[in-house]
Amino acid sequence: MEPDLDSLSAEELEKLAAPYPVRWLYPPKPGERDRVVYLFAGAGGLEIGIRDVLGHDLDIIGIEINKDASATAIAAGLQRITADVTALSPFHIALRWTKGLIVTAPCQGWTPAGKRAGLNPVNQQVILDMFISAWEATVGVWEDLECSEELDCTDECDGCHEGWTGPIYGIGEVRAMSKQLTDERLGLIAEVVIWGLALGMQSSDFSWMAMEQSSALPELIVDGIREEFRCGDEWLDTGFQILDAVNYGLASRRKRNFWLASRYGFIDWSRLTPVREIPTTTAAKALGWPEGVRVNTRGVRKTQGGNWWSADKPAVAITSKIRGWYPEHDPEYRFTLDEAALLNGFRPGYPWAGSRSSACQQIGDVVAPPMGAVVIGALLSRPWEDQLRAYLDEIYHRTTTVTEHRSVVTPAERAHRCTTTRRHTRLSRCRPRGTRPSAARGTGSLSRGAAARPAFTSASSSPTSAPGARSIGSVTVRPSNPMNSCTRCWRGTRGETGQPASSCTPSMKENSNGGRPSTCEAETETSSSTVPGGRNPLPGRPEMKEGTMETQVDTEYGMVTVRRVEPDGVPEADRAWTASYEVTGPRIKGLVHVQPQFRRDSDGFELLPSEVEVYMASGRYSTRQAVFTVNGIELDETHLLHVGSPKDTKHFYFFRKREDFLRTELSDAGTARARAGLRAVLEAHYSDPLLVHDHATALAKARGRSRNVKTMRELEAKIAEAEELEQVIEGLRTRLGLLADLDLFAAAQRPAEPEAPVAPVVELDVIPEAGEVHISQLRAGDRVCVVGNNTLGRTVRREGVLLADPKMVNAQDWGRRVKKWRLYVDELGAEPARYNSLTLWPDAMVQRLHGSVELAQNLAQAA
Repeated sequence: MEPDLDSLSAEELEKLAAPYPVRWLYPPKPGERDRVVYLFAGAGGLEIGIRDVLGHDLDIIGIEINKDASATAIAAGLQRITADVTALSPFHIALRWTKGLIVTAPCQGWTPAGKRAGLNPVNQQVILDMFISAWEATVGVWEDLECSEELDCTDECDGCHEGWTGPIYGIGEVRAMSKQLTDERLGLIAEVVIWGLALGMQSSDFSWMAMEQSSALPELIVDGIREEFRCGDEWLDTGFQILDAVNYGLASRRKRNFWLASRYGFIDWSRLTPVREIPTTTAAKALGWPEGVRVNTRGVRKTQGGNWWSADKPAVAITSKIRGWYPEHDPEYRFTLDEAALLNGFRPGYPWAGSRSSACQQIGDVVAPPMGAVVIGALLSRPWEDQLRAYLDEIYHRTTTVTEHRSVVTPAERAHRCTTTRRHTRLSRCRPRGTRPSAARGTGSLSRGAAARPAFTSASSSPTSAPGARSIGSVTVRPSNPMNSCTRCWRGTRGETGQPASSCTPSMKENSNGGRPSTCEAETETSSSTVPGGRNPLPGRPEMKEGTMETQVDTEYGMVTVRRVEPDGVPEADRAWTASYEVTGPRIKGLVHVQPQFRRDSDGFELLPSEVEVYMASGRYSTRQAVFTVNGIELDETHLLHVGSPKDTKHFYFFRKREDFLRTELSDAGTARARAGLRAVLEAHYSDPLLVHDHATALAKARGRSRNVKTMRELEAKIAEAEELEQVIEGLRTRLGLLADLDLFAAAQRPAEPEAPVAPVVELDVIPEAGEVHISQLRAGDRVCVVGNNTLGRTVRREGVLLADPKMVNAQDWGRRVKKWRLYVDELGAEPARYNSLTLWPDAMVQRLHGSVELAQNLAQAA
């Protein structure tokens, strides 16, 4: 019920609007700023990008639970409500004229910081269930009731009780489902669905949404969000795109997944790409440092990801750990808040609130202002490229940099205060890291003066900085040059795959020219091994060639050849249930191992494995020698779990192999090609069901008596249940027989009824022509091809027989009741029902196909 706002006092209005401003209770005036709700707003990086970079004025109210982050945003001139998002209702009366929604939920659950709990299939299923429940708690379910006497409907009423029911339970029940997750922070991503659907149901003014999330967001969750907003054609255009801030001039890497949605128009996705390439900004250039500086991120710890990054390149992704980073030459120096924020795209002097640790946490969690300008500018069709270039020139190309007042001299100042000559400074940069000038070394001075130690020792000029080199004490070890050996077979100690040559089978030794065998003697040998397991080919199996099973799989990149070979690269104990495949295709080659995998938490027994494990690449600690190369790039150690079918390959991402053991994600093109190769392997594997059964049996036996006993007991229980059901069915059949006998006896006692007149045979004098016709010209029995909306509101194409004459009905369309044609299209013999009904606009045209006359005659005879 609409409240009378004019009759309320100021205190009552504030209470009614709380926690939102009172002005949001009233409709916006002409020329007033668009109202936007920002969930998990943080310290305001995205808003700074909209306001200061893009120059667009929006009435944004951010909701943030962190008090320090809210204080920072308020000090920067932004609007904040310090509250828990999950404690607020999106159906608030003050949100009736909301124009847009921005959501930047915490992403730790998808990253190593949250132990990647979001990759757990159980958690993913709970999240998808939350999406579906959010629809039912905001939109409702489709209800299709037939008219009856109890409903007191008129003769002209047809389907007046069909449509969406509205919310069938509360939003709190949806949010409570997050308690089933191992990390409840994962459930916060459901707020984009809850708020987006609720605001859309509350107001037709609501027209756009934007969400920022980790680039590691699984594609299954991405598709789940997209489907909820596409259901019923409610949102015209939705999509995800991964963007890296370094490609937009930021001085640090920040790869994020952005989701954009438009309700009434299409999004021009090309606007996310700059017309002219934006120059890359290095960390040294942004901070005013000289060349050759390296930054330590983890102290003295030795980690797989490395402890250093070069300031001559953009900085690594800024996290809260930047509070402990320091330049290599000066372990006592720490980044100031202005320097840390500058790498993330903030102007110096941004009013960070709270302790240093809290401020660094805010800097690590914030959305970079340049990316806020790019994403919202593209979504709202506003130019952003020139504004972004001017903003980057302002913050990164100044002659001076404003920093905090500190007693410690900054590295840039120390470089200019060097008291030695320019020649001495230039020569000192050529010394290996950790050494000192001879004068300082002789005195043993530990002074921090520039004369005692060079300010910035060049990392690029040191003897240990050669590509691929590593230092062990005072000895520099450089990798051997593979070009010194045979370019085709890497004659000597290592094969082409990077593994020892002794572990490479002859079939793996291929050159780089399209996978053709080379002329080396070692490569001309052919394998005479039999099929794994010693089994002969059976009918229905792929073609056998040279003792191996070979399958040709057509992919989007061309034909891929998959050959099953002996699992020599697998430990002896696992070979009984391992299938090894050689893959050769366009820019694809490798050796892949596939093993069965039974569900650990399965409720029922499994005679065949529900999933498989895949080994595509090996690493330092691998016991299975696998390798996979795409576009000439070898994959890093890859072990894929929970693969149920070939279509599951789209859920996996791959990393390239590097000498420094860093985890670098493969490009989108390389990932797509790797997925195609993996899909080809799985299709070849599943095409041999006998092999799958043999491997499953071998694995079950290897697991011991416990699994066999469990399986037998479950199987016996299923058999007993089936026998009970058979007894129930037999009893029902007996009762049906008795009822049939009684029916025959009663029919014999009834007096004979007069014979009904025979219905005349309908003869069609005119044969309807095939082609595009208006719906009003169609009749029952016509074979048609129809494109219309089903009961869920989705546009579908259906071809079949028209089961009844078309009729005009009242249907739902975006909350309005409109007149539409209803058609029932299915195969001959079906009954008109909800699942085969379609609705079309009154002026719609339908394609009538051949064969309508015979169908109409059959219908008439059946009647």
